[in-house]
Amino acid sequence: MSRELIGGRYLMRRPVGQGGMGTVWLCTDQTLHRDVAVKRMGSLPGETTAGAARAMREARLAAAMNHRNAVGVYDIVEHDDASWLVMEYFPSRNLGEIIDEDGPLTPRRAGAIGSQVASALAAAHKLGIVHRDVKPGNILVGDGDDAKVSDFGIARAEVDATLTQTGMMTGTPAYLPPEIATGGGASPASDVWALGATIYAAVEGEPPFGTHGNPVQLLSRVVQEPVPRPDHAGPLLPLLGEMLAKDPRSRPTMAEAATRLEHLPDSTQVAPLPPPAVPPSVPPVIPSDATSDRRRWAPVVIGLIVVLLLVVGGWALLRGDGGQDAPTASGPRDSTQGPADNEPADTKPTQSQPTDPESSDTSPTPDPTTPPANGGPAGFVRDYYALMPGDTDAGWSMLGGSLKTQGKASYEDFWSGIDDVEVGNVTVESPTTVVYEITYVQSDGTSQETKRITLEPRGDSYRIVDDDPA
Repeated sequence: MSRELIGGRYLMRRPVGQGGMGTVWLCTDQTLHRDVAVKRMGSLPGETTAGAARAMREARLAAAMNHRNAVGVYDIVEHDDASWLVMEYFPSRNLGEIIDEDGPLTPRRAGAIGSQVASALAAAHKLGIVHRDVKPGNILVGDGDDAKVSDFGIARAEVDATLTQTGMMTGTPAYLPPEIATGGGASPASDVWALGATIYAAVEGEPPFGTHGNPVQLLSRVVQEPVPRPDHAGPLLPLLGEMLAKDPRSRPTMAEAATRLEHLPDSTQVAPLPPPAVPPSVPPVIPSDATSDRRRWAPVVIGLIVVLLLVVGGWALLRGDGGQDAPTASGPRDSTQGPADNEPADTKPTQSQPTDPESSDTSPTPDPTTPPANGGPAGFVRDYYALMPGDTDAGWSMLGGSLKTQGKASYEDFWSGIDDVEVGNVTVESPTTVVYEITYVQSDGTSQETKRITLEPRGDSYRIVDDDPA
């Protein structure tokens, strides 16, 4: 299939990405002698003829965009009893790959990329198009940090209700707005929230509520908890607070966000964020009983999301081990503790947004993605190494400061060469400094060294921000 000629014109060369509706292929246009991206158009699970209509509508909406910061649509051809979408080929990495491989972005760079994306989405909103799946993986970044929004594969015109009758919801949980997580409809304000979460991930290395746990746990955090204050947002801080407001009516329009992202203030002396208010239309928790229609419906909606994610996205987040996923806000469990199957998710509220880091108020903000420290600094160090080398996702979430600049790919590459690790003689030098001996077990032998790490308090836990030989 790698050399198949699509529609008698587009020669398949290799896969270059995975969109919401399937694999994207790099092809050569045999007529115009240019590279193009081609995607087979399909339907959502459970849809029949409506799926084909939805796919065609996707093509028409994307073609109507005609914006320099949106991937262009060139053609639709019929091949193998299916429709294929022919699009602009944009050599690039997606923003998610950049964050994983290079580490978090500076606020200026994140703002520059975000302003381009916001400009394209603002144009889409004028046409009545809601993207519905704004996330780092759908933002392509090329040379010179030119950015384009890709995959309007689950976009729908808000004025067209004919394809919403299945009751199915689409989107990525980590970037799903609270109003959609509780069963509401998508709107331009939903894209604003998702873009805010994407920019937050760009500067912090992960979205506001992390990525740990199964989709239901993650959605619960999105709905229940205030947005954690970002540490590295700088001049982006006030705008992110508005874009990530729980109440959609409190968010700026996408056009306003584009302008403010393009013209960030020079000073990082920014006003503190107000605590995000939860409007009456958004329940403060996901109900656990079924005494009303609303409470019966919310779990069904979330269940549909989970099913869709598993089928369409190929996610393997719901494991068959009793729900013991990577550590979430409840933190890593010591091997001497009992199983966590019957323990409720941690619902301890996160501290409201504190003042600017330049001000006199330096009280730490709890981070729902960082496990609580059991036994102070020494216990935190033991908990961290108890996860290694098997759970680098959890370990990465426990790092901060300059250690994040190495990029997750380098971090995982280091631990991939370690078979086991042992820690001993742990000594607390100060409330934020720990010295210990560490032994690395590798296939070709063992090595030992004495290390000193510096911790940054994070509410009732810490993050490791520096690591040096003692």
